[in-house]
Amino acid sequence: MSARTLQLEKIAAPEDLEHVIPVVFSWNYIPRLPPFLVAQDWYFENPIANRSAHDPFSDNCFPIDPKAAGFPYHTGLTCLRHNRHWKAALDYAAELCELVAADKSYNSAKLSRGGNLATIAQRELAAPLGERFVTFAINLFPKADEERMKLIAVGILFVVMFDGGSFLALRVVPDLADVSTPDSWEEAPGEDLKNVQDDFVARMRGEKPSNSSETEGTTPLQTRIDEIVAMCRACDERTGTDAGHDFIERMLEWVMHAQPEPGVFTSPREYLDYRWMDAADWWLAAACKLSIASPVSLTEPVTAKILRLAGDHISIVNDLGSFDKELRSFEAGRTFVIINLVQVLRTSCGLSIDDAKAAAFVLQLLNEQEMLTECERLKTDERMTDEHWHFVDVLLLLCAGNTFYTMTTSRYGGEAARIKK
Repeated sequence: MSARTLQLEKIAAPEDLEHVIPVVFSWNYIPRLPPFLVAQDWYFENPIANRSAHDPFSDNCFPIDPKAAGFPYHTGLTCLRHNRHWKAALDYAAELCELVAADKSYNSAKLSRGGNLATIAQRELAAPLGERFVTFAINLFPKADEERMKLIAVGILFVVMFDGGSFLALRVVPDLADVSTPDSWEEAPGEDLKNVQDDFVARMRGEKPSNSSETEGTTPLQTRIDEIVAMCRACDERTGTDAGHDFIERMLEWVMHAQPEPGVFTSPREYLDYRWMDAADWWLAAACKLSIASPVSLTEPVTAKILRLAGDHISIVNDLGSFDKELRSFEAGRTFVIINLVQVLRTSCGLSIDDAKAAAFVLQLLNEQEMLTECERLKTDERMTDEHWHFVDVLLLLCAGNTFYTMTTSRYGGEAARIKK
């Protein structure tokens, strides 16, 4: 999209523009929708919005309006917010990348497609600020204060760097971790990589790694990992919650997860059920919880449906955004399979690419209406407390932010989507 059709100065209120991270890409991933398929804006009035108690986490963000600026923002969610602490978070993540790049013990392990953890870190450091991978954190978790935003930013890097290595199923992030062949299956990790993973898991749990000796010193990277764990625990001690604990444990569950088999999907629902297990949704929910120090359990029945709907929304939007790139990679022989909702609709319904994208977008719009219906229903549920409503709020922000990220990241549209100056 050219600069002539974008009015970047309208993306936020004048007083907030200086706090907006540079937006350098505009990717319209469904450019040929039928004219009747339009996302209708909707706003949910959260019951806690007009209560007298001030939400301190709301001070960490401000509204942005990509449609007013001319971006192809394909969702009816109007709750989009931008975090004020993005620079501090990106700096902290960059420090981690520098430590990873310099750590000889961790970089002795080779990734199955070549390179090592330093390769991943160096790629992140080489990207300009507005194009770095961890902008993902800024978009999806806008209410986090500076400390929590730093933790989520490095958490995203950890999810990629210390993944079990089979398939980078957090589909919003594949090519940061994939050295040569994005969005595809990898071989099982070698023993050296497993040792690195074991060290990381032990340190994140505050345990002594089984493969370390008494005479070995702690590297600067390992010291930083210990510091991050201490920060998570301190967050919990100050607030009396278990959000930091859940953040770590859900991350480690993902790091150690068994690779799910993709199989052949006979319906969108079957595919989305697979994607829940495949897309680190529990960790995303835990990051939401950490962002506002929520005491709400991630497994509470009262919020189970809205949590699942949010996970489906993330999967649908990411698949729409990444499909063209995945298809190019598949057709060029760089990948062996396309694991994407658009492809499921193409094969199961015999649709063209454009029609399959339109069908996937219809599923997204239906998902959004179901989310709105569920939010309204929850108003009648006596189990809902103010803390539950705060958690629902960050789930909606997660979905809106992911849509914005998908549209403005270089990952999916590439250079063709770069905003021309």
